[in-house]
Amino acid sequence: MVATANSISSLPPELISRFSTSFWVDLPDAVQRKEIIKIHLVKVKRPASLFTDTQLGEIVKLTENFNGREIEAAIQDSIARAWSKRHSNIQLEDLVNAVKAIAPIAVVKKAEFDNLRQQAKNMGTKPASITHETAPTATAQRKVNATRGVAG
Repeated sequence: MVATANSISSLPPELISRFSTSFWVDLPDAVQRKEIIKIHLVKVKRPASLFTDTQLGEIVKLTENFNGREIEAAIQDSIARAWSKRHSNIQLEDLVNAVKAIAPIAVVKKAEFDNLRQQAKNMGTKPASITHETAPTATAQRKVNATRGVAG
């Protein structure tokens, strides 16, 4: 069985204890946001190559604290902005302005997000994915493997 909850604190403890594993799904990191942007560009029939790596990097920085739904909304809004200017495709300015028009829920409800993160940490909840900012390097992985006697 798989279940999701926006706040595990709203679930009764006797129900929580029946799950063998719990995962915490946090906001996407920079690498994940870049992939989400590319996915949503393709989804709306725009090539991921529409923007250079430098331009994508700028959007990735601007979307810090955004979730996937908010990134998707920015892509949709940028299409509307481009269309209203009679552009044949999204311009960087359209996407930048669309991103800047969104107040991410993680910022608007920062205290609640911080509380959820702390609850997950206190409960020893596993992260649902590796964040790229804190992912171990290949060298660090080899050292861990070497201590187990396994070749890196």
